[in-house]
Amino acid sequence: MYECPNCSGNLLFNIEKQMLSCPSCNSDFDPYEVTKEKDGEESQNFDVTVFTCPQCAGEIYSTDNQAAAFCSFCGASTILTSRLKQEKYPDYIIPFKKTKADCKKSYLNLMKKAIYAPGAIKKQSVIDSFRGIYMPYWLYNYDQHGNFLVTAKKSYRKGNYDITDYYNVDGRIDGHYYGIPHDGSSSFSDEISERITPFEETKMQPFTASMLSGFYADTTDVDESVYYEEAELVPADYIAEEMKKTIRKEQKLTYDPGDKKKVGEKTCLERTSVKKAMFPVWFMSYRNGDRVSYATVNGQTGKVAADIPISKPKYFLGTVIIAILIYLFLEAIFTFTPGVLINILAVLSVIVSVVYMFGRDKIIERENYVNDTGMQDLLRRQGKATKRKKKPKGGFFPAGVSVIINVIFFGFFFLFPPVSDIPYYVCAMISMFFVGLTLIDLINKYNLMVTSPMPQFAYTGGDDDAN
Repeated sequence: MYECPNCSGNLLFNIEKQMLSCPSCNSDFDPYEVTKEKDGEESQNFDVTVFTCPQCAGEIYSTDNQAAAFCSFCGASTILTSRLKQEKYPDYIIPFKKTKADCKKSYLNLMKKAIYAPGAIKKQSVIDSFRGIYMPYWLYNYDQHGNFLVTAKKSYRKGNYDITDYYNVDGRIDGHYYGIPHDGSSSFSDEISERITPFEETKMQPFTASMLSGFYADTTDVDESVYYEEAELVPADYIAEEMKKTIRKEQKLTYDPGDKKKVGEKTCLERTSVKKAMFPVWFMSYRNGDRVSYATVNGQTGKVAADIPISKPKYFLGTVIIAILIYLFLEAIFTFTPGVLINILAVLSVIVSVVYMFGRDKIIERENYVNDTGMQDLLRRQGKATKRKKKPKGGFFPAGVSVIINVIFFGFFFLFPPVSDIPYYVCAMISMFFVGLTLIDLINKYNLMVTSPMPQFAYTGGDDDAN
């Protein structure tokens, strides 16, 4: 903890004042003037308390010595075991600009639009569980100097012929790219990280550990080299687009950059340095059984990203109300015959099944961390990388059965139209039953897609039973 020079109380970073404040004597201090180093000795490390969750082994840092009441990553209500450790200084920090009150307001504004969200994630106790965490980010800097030679073309028609002329276009590039960010924590999903960006990196400040007082900080467990290729695509993509626009404007030619990575290689893209920074995030986890969903708020801009499950009772109540209103409206202008009803259900079944399969592919990607580079790297290092992609339980049932039944009904009634309406209505009820089952399964799959498995992080040493 950082002690108050006046009363030895615990100093906490005050977001509104952007100062270290003492709640005991109401004194304020510049974060850069309050340090723990003795006699002005320069140090590359600072002391932190590492809280380790006994359930999922997730780790967070704190400069205070108080125990956390719950785990931010798995939502476990427990007193986290702790130990002391020295952590290397990052280069930069963006201090929190949005208070917890601002965070909760932004989250509630989002929840107002989520009419099918479970009531549990709107409870005051859940909203109050938002915790301020500094997330580690790697910042990649690149230079781009050199000549380039690319092929462009001009296509036109002359008489009965389509003619394409090819041209060699050369030029020179001199560019600098600073602070391309990628999160350095495997526990912080790359997808969630991207959804709350951008951070205003121009407002970064030199790091001082005193700004962590009153907050937590996630560990850096993803090496900077993991994101080299992804970081290089940013300047390569930018320069490719600029070259396309310039060649089209100046030379009246068409240029297709093709592989963006090769564009970077052709234009002498060089990584000059990699810096480490801490960015502010308000973080909340909502636990339901063995699944966890997350809500995050950018601690600088207030941008919200949340994975919101669907409440089945709310969804079906809303669906029934909407269906009745649509039926009454159509009934006033259109008469439903049994044959038309069967056709409508057949089309609805196909639409629901297509949506189902699309969602299923998304679940497979999420369950296997396909788009999460940091987690893929952690799994590789732990020897847990999946060689074969796991698939969600349930297969194609009942979506496939619903489509097959409706195709059979449609074909049968088209070839052998019955005299009585009773077979139509019986088949319509069967069809609606399977469409309903598909919708229920679709909601289950969606809820699976917006939640994550219980995180299981590797222990990294230390006395986890120490208090």
